[in-house]
Amino acid sequence: MARHLFQRFLLTLPALWLLLTLVFLMIHIVPGDPVEQMLGEGAAPGELVQLRHALGLDLPLHVPTGVTCGNWSMEILGSPSSSRPR
Repeated sequence: MARHLFQRFLLTLPALWLLLTLVFLMIHIVPGDPVEQMLGEGAAPGELVQLRHALGLDLPLHVPTGVTCGNWSMEILGSPSSSRPR
């Protein structure tokens, strides 16, 4: 039973990777700027740059993907016991 569960878990990893990649690609491929949609067309250029930086949209695609994978793995596997609050 444990072997079966482990195999199923390993099969979900490529599916999660594909889903994550598709989501990040859609964010970057869809026409229009999500930041301009959030702030409106009359927003100051400084506000646009600041929000893009806050959302991580100014980073290359592999950086937020890696950060999200790391966060997911920490959620699934748990954080190390030394970093847990006491």
